[in-house]
Amino acid sequence: GTANVSQKVSYEKFTPRAVVAYDTGPVNLYASYTQGFRAGGFNTPAFAPQAIPIDPEKINSYEIGAKYVSDDERLHFNVAAFKYDYKNVQVTAVDVTTGGQIINNAGAAVGRGGEADLAYAANDWLSLTGGIAYLDAHYTDYPNALIYVDPPLGYGTQFADLKGKPLPRSPKWSGYIGGNLVAPLGDTFSDFSFRLTPTLHFTSKYDFYPDAGGQTGADRQKSLTLLDITGGFQPPSGAYEIGFYVNNAFGKKYFTSISTGSFGVDQFVAKPRTYGVRVTANF
Repeated sequence: GTANVSQKVSYEKFTPRAVVAYDTGPVNLYASYTQGFRAGGFNTPAFAPQAIPIDPEKINSYEIGAKYVSDDERLHFNVAAFKYDYKNVQVTAVDVTTGGQIINNAGAAVGRGGEADLAYAANDWLSLTGGIAYLDAHYTDYPNALIYVDPPLGYGTQFADLKGKPLPRSPKWSGYIGGNLVAPLGDTFSDFSFRLTPTLHFTSKYDFYPDAGGQTGADRQKSLTLLDITGGFQPPSGAYEIGFYVNNAFGKKYFTSISTGSFGVDQFVAKPRTYGVRVTANF
């Protein structure tokens, strides 16, 4: 309408970080503590003054790990374990009055897990990479979460306690396997080289929104494996590359977002198999 509303809120916080590391030669050991802070504010656009602003999100992060490099530097291996303690977690939810998205605060959450990755140069023309991660991230305090239920006459909402439910976009398992092959083509092709780099990504199921949207559990991505491939031809000088790419080579149907609302479920489909060529110049 014609009303003008002005609201103001400000936040500040000191966020320290401390790291202790010990280098043994081939292995570097470390431990770290970090505080994080995400400012709050107000949901916009808004049609009336908001009585309760969005509180700032705070995190205490703990991590220990090791980084290894072999004597010949062909093998790199990293491993880490971590724990995140969240307070006033900022959560994206669907506004029941407008159907749009708003941000509200959950009480608290915790994330624990570990990850490992390696890179190995088998020889001058072949290198391999891989990584795996485990994550257990869930709410420890979220008593007034708004979820959707599916009564006979259509979608409705109710409050629920989501303590123990996973955080959005936090799969239990994820990882990748890849390689990089660079092969000379010989005198016939003026010593051009051919590069092929396939990468296989995988992830277990995860929710897009708290409690996967509610009773229907529709806001969830199933476990997924994707293959991306890049490659190209390059002269000995490396001045340019004539290349190609194939993303989602398996042609998997998956989603960038799924959200349950008052009028049903909206699904936003990710790109299908996509391929093309590119020319890159190095100077």
